[in-house]
Amino acid sequence: MNIIEEIENEYRKRKLYGIQFSIEPEAYECNISDDRIVFGENTTAMQCGTFYNWQDIILDGNVIGFIEERRNGKLFDPMTVSFCIILADCTEPEKITEEMAASPHFWEDETYQMRFATLQQLIDYLHLS
Repeated sequence: MNIIEEIENEYRKRKLYGIQFSIEPEAYECNISDDRIVFGENTTAMQCGTFYNWQDIILDGNVIGFIEERRNGKLFDPMTVSFCIILADCTEPEKITEEMAASPHFWEDETYQMRFATLQQLIDYLHLS
């Protein structure tokens, strides 16, 4: 096994791999046709040596969430991807149900979010097709 495979295996072993983030190119695939779902314009930032790219996820002309691509500054570390839905601002905890908070997809930072490892997981959560 080479160094790249070792690093990728370490990412796959992380607790939230496959739930809140992925390193697989298949993460962008879903059962909705390419002419109905597109990604919006790039917004990029560099924070603490990590490069971020955010784009809206647009279905039939409506924004349904956003994608976060993250590239760590470490040599050989893969890009990770998460497909996200903002549930509420952190000043609005009353909008978060117990079911939402108990989900392994739940993420709390500056906003309350659901973060998915694949676009299909996001589509399934929203009950879209």
